[in-house]
Amino acid sequence: MHHLEIEDQERREAAIKRRIDKVRDERAGDAMAALRRHARTVGPAVDERAVDWSQAPEWANFWAMDDDGRAFWFENKPTLREDALYAVWSDRENGLVEKAPNFIFPATQFRESLCARNANEEASAFYVDWSQAPEWANYWAMDDDGEAYWFEEKPTIDWGVWLSQSRQRIAPDFGGAAIDWQDSLVARPAAIKDRFTTADTVDHPAHYANQGGIECIEVLEQLAADGHDFRILNAIKYLWRYRHKGGDESLRKARWYIERVLGES
Repeated sequence: MHHLEIEDQERREAAIKRRIDKVRDERAGDAMAALRRHARTVGPAVDERAVDWSQAPEWANFWAMDDDGRAFWFENKPTLREDALYAVWSDRENGLVEKAPNFIFPATQFRESLCARNANEEASAFYVDWSQAPEWANYWAMDDDGEAYWFEEKPTIDWGVWLSQSRQRIAPDFGGAAIDWQDSLVARPAAIKDRFTTADTVDHPAHYANQGGIECIEVLEQLAADGHDFRILNAIKYLWRYRHKGGDESLRKARWYIERVLGES
């Protein structure tokens, strides 16, 4: 199996496991949660202006209160977890958490307590630094587990992860935990992309790119100079690029050329 397919499969399986765990946790607390809902008064969501963000750590993007009245700052967006004994806001991504003032917010309304920094602050805090991206990367996106990736071709969502058959590499999260992962896809700005487009697609196309310090054209030129059959050269070309362009189709083309040579032997 192609290594990209193996990575995609592993990420799908991890995403499925996370969903199974989430459903199990939710079902385990359903009965008690239902009792708590009708036993307590639930008011309107907290007015974000009531939370004094000047008191928040620089890394904090969310504030929430547990059912016992204790409040916390969160780096990543938390979710409410309830069972027979307690109800707490929990960050599954293991970001920074710190005790916070309660801002005189009523503990009886803990379910409605979650609030974020205002949208303008949140947006300005998130910025993809394309100077850190590989030259071939055209997209950045974050999975639902907070793991971010560079992608060569535009990815799509599958079981909580962004997937693409093109090249991909783990990337910095750039503070993206403060945004919805499903809206995290960011394309390389055209002004930056234009620096690479002409030279790369003509002189150094990604699918024939450098491997171990050698480019495909350099190998083919040497083999041609040594008198190798042009069909063997074509087969090597398709084998060289199959991971980045064409996939199985490139492998079939390579086999077709090899079989043409074998047919004459």
